Amino acid sequence: MFVANTYAYLRDRVRYFKKVHQALKPGGRLAIVDFRPDAQPPEKFAPDPKYRLSRDAIVAELAQAGFALEREEDFLPHQYFLIFAMKP
Repeated sequence: MFVANTYAYLRDRVRYFKKVHQALKPGGRLAIVDFRPDAQPPEKFAPDPKYRLSRDAIVAELAQAGFALEREEDFLPHQYFLIFAMKP
């Protein structure tokens, strides 16, 4: 599953991603791309920082939903790219 620039707008994220966890096939992955709170992208390119979540907050919420951070890509200048695997 791929989620881009919408994570902070989801309601009851832990419950939502528990359902995603149940729906993924064995070996499935969850990729999250979202703006870093401290990023300085061009104006009107990203949501206001008050609508952004930290990488650590996302990792913690997804751990509650049954996911573990598998790897992190760093090629995006204003966003993080996190890839999660399902915990057994």
